Amino acid sequence: AMGYPEGLLGLALGGILRTFVIGRNLGLVSGADGMMRLFPGLVRIPDVAFASWDRVPGRRVPREPIPDLVPDLAVEI
Repeated sequence: AMGYPEGLLGLALGGILRTFVIGRNLGLVSGADGMMRLFPGLVRIPDVAFASWDRVPGRRVPREPIPDLVPDLAVEI
């Protein structure tokens, strides 16, 4: 079960990844609330995820609550 220690780890990993990604304009990093639809009927909610701009439709931050998006990296804690 997820608890406080796992939340700290997820935030630490997300912070490190986000610093790397944003500094190089590689794409988007999402946290534990970042749901994504891999294909119809399959929604995932990784604890930390990275999606390169090449995988982001229109290379813009999705506005829908559950975008059709397959990440390059998904971390489950």
